[in-house]
Amino acid sequence: MAAISLGLPGCAASGAKVLPPSGNSAYGVYPFREVLASAHPPVTLEGEVALLPDTVNISLKDGLCAYHPSSRGNIRTIIYQCGEFQFRFDRRHPLRDNSYQVPTVTWQDRRVCLMSSVDPRTGREVCERYGSERVERRTVITGKITFLAK
Repeated sequence: MAAISLGLPGCAASGAKVLPPSGNSAYGVYPFREVLASAHPPVTLEGEVALLPDTVNISLKDGLCAYHPSSRGNIRTIIYQCGEFQFRFDRRHPLRDNSYQVPTVTWQDRRVCLMSSVDPRTGREVCERYGSERVERRTVITGKITFLAK
């Protein structure tokens, strides 16, 4: 597993560091496993999030992550790009307020006209026989990380 720091070293003075609630006893390592069966192909996001006094670390079982440039100067959210997956963490409540985005392909059946003719009375085209075809649609699955019981 590769560890990825979600905090920004040297940014504490600007308010960019992770700020857990006062009296937070939630520091520790939190494993997660999300199985996205509706993705095509199915996707499993598996790893750990470590909440430390001044930062958040994420470790994924498969793949590397990079700090997303849009996180710079963002005092609320830390964004990481992990291949085609994206993880977002609130700087104040990263365990509670987080999300992932996974691009995927879905297939939909679309009704199409297989044979048409022109109505001689109105001059309008009329479908005489319908069929269906499967159409690929790109979409994004979003969700919240559900941490496993320790």
